[in-house]
Amino acid sequence: MDNSINLNKVEFDDVKPIFEGHNIWSDGTEIFWYQLAWECLEKEGLTYYSNSYDLAYVYIRVYTLIMIYGEFSSLISNDYYSYEFFRENVEDILSDFIIGQLIMKLQYEFNKLQNSICEIEFYDNENIENAFFDLVSDQRYKVFNAIENHISKFQDKTFSIFVSMYITVVTPYKSIEDEIPEEILSYESYLSVCDKHYDDISEIIDESDEVLGWLLEGTYRIN
Repeated sequence: MDNSINLNKVEFDDVKPIFEGHNIWSDGTEIFWYQLAWECLEKEGLTYYSNSYDLAYVYIRVYTLIMIYGEFSSLISNDYYSYEFFRENVEDILSDFIIGQLIMKLQYEFNKLQNSICEIEFYDNENIENAFFDLVSDQRYKVFNAIENHISKFQDKTFSIFVSMYITVVTPYKSIEDEIPEEILSYESYLSVCDKHYDDISEIIDESDEVLGWLLEGTYRIN
């Protein structure tokens, strides 16, 4: 797919400050997972835009990645995840007006579907934040599917996603920490650790593990 014709692209450096503003872990290595995920979205054509509404969706996918990573961290650490997103630095791109327009379009498309079991709530200016959260959630399948399609060379994509995120969190699996002596100081070293320790980490993943099940189901809202 050639996305370069008549389209603009949001680079990772453009959205990096948003990811950094939602850091969960103190060492900051999660930014490298976001960079990997952003490359997957780019390969899927999800970082390109031609108008203000397409651009808004690109940024909504930023928050979808934040949501997925936050839920993963919550599940693996048995801690509560708060769905709290900050739009302070992107009010022009994700304004209340733009969000209102996008949710109206989403509702219109939904209403054209037949025999749908889902319900879309109608919003007004009083609960625009809920509309924003719904737009973020609406992109989950598309974003997760892009990561699955392009995550790595390994055959098992679900394990690859697990490993790529696992390496960046403070995990309860203390045994594996001694087996990863390398410091992750750059994106290149992060990718190297992912490749080098893929088998080691895969071996400790319990197939009945809640986190793995959550990934196998394509992720879902946990709270």
